[in-house]
Amino acid sequence: MMRVAYLAVGLVIGVAPAALAQQPALAPPPGWPSPLPALYTQPPAPPAAPPVAEPPADPLDGRLGTLRGELPTPAPGQQHWVAVNLIAGQPFAARVMVKVLPRENDSIWVEAYGGSALFDGMYGFGVRLQHTVWANDRGSRIMVAPGLGVHVMPDWWYYDQGPPRRRGGYFYDYAGRNPLVYAFGDVDVSWLYDFTPHVGFELGVKVGLAGRLSGRVGADYPRDVMWGKDLYPILAVYSGLRF
Repeated sequence: MMRVAYLAVGLVIGVAPAALAQQPALAPPPGWPSPLPALYTQPPAPPAAPPVAEPPADPLDGRLGTLRGELPTPAPGQQHWVAVNLIAGQPFAARVMVKVLPRENDSIWVEAYGGSALFDGMYGFGVRLQHTVWANDRGSRIMVAPGLGVHVMPDWWYYDQGPPRRRGGYFYDYAGRNPLVYAFGDVDVSWLYDFTPHVGFELGVKVGLAGRLSGRVGADYPRDVMWGKDLYPILAVYSGLRF
């Protein structure tokens, strides 16, 4: 009996590997390997921003900037704020000028005079536009400055002859003093040399005409420097500094 049992176990051990070798290989189940589900997806690209339109140019931008205290870049020669001149000719006077309206060019200045005109004591005031005509990079500038103003001779002595008297038929003389006022228009043409951005030397010529506004001139007036009693030419040279 034991012999039969051993024989059966031996048959099983010998036949089983051969039987297993003859079995066909099992095919994997359909759809294997199964792809893993996507855990992260790329976010969609954000929409493109619409183009920003450039604001239209403001033609008053420079002027409004000046009103806000933002000074424009001045042309050469326009950076100064004060000028002091000595004028020789008609009139003969000292002049002080101050800029009151800065601009890139064509700045506005006011001026005051003290001296003489028509060989008499004079003071005066005016306003002037300063224009840079030409400039180079070595400090030289050509300036043109038209101006308007008044010359006042506060104590003009006059002498005149009155009409004949009704009785006697002779003329009589009379004299006195009064203020004599002339309005003027002239043009300054000058060469300005800037030693530094803040200091410049100026040399120029002044040409213009003055017309009487008020006051009695009299019969005894300087005819060699006047065109009648109502007009006199302005012709002078001047020099000075700008700061």
